[in-house]
Amino acid sequence: MRRKRHTPQAAMTDIAFILLLFFLIISITTTLLPISLKEATATETTATEQKGPVIVIGKGGDIYQDNIQITRGQLPSTAEEVSVVADRDTPFSAIAPVIKKLQQNGTKHLHCIVEEEK
Repeated sequence: MRRKRHTPQAAMTDIAFILLLFFLIISITTTLLPISLKEATATETTATEQKGPVIVIGKGGDIYQDNIQITRGQLPSTAEEVSVVADRDTPFSAIAPVIKKLQQNGTKHLHCIVEEEK
């Protein structure tokens, strides 16, 4: 008579390996901003799929794209859709010239990324 071999369902090392992979993938997909921001809040939000570049505007009017500081002259000129993230304390006088330059460059859709108000 043959006996069935009893094998454990999952070893502890398998579980640890899966958890390690999970945290690695999550950390890779998390977007980091080049500067610390206090994001603006909104009472209503509509999620849209991000298609174009993300422009980050700091308090002092510093402009970043892909974690590299750029000037207004270096803003994307071929993107139809652009997402903008700005610090809550950034004056509109620093944001308006960026929007105007994007509009001149042919941007048709501008997404303002804000944090949902809690």
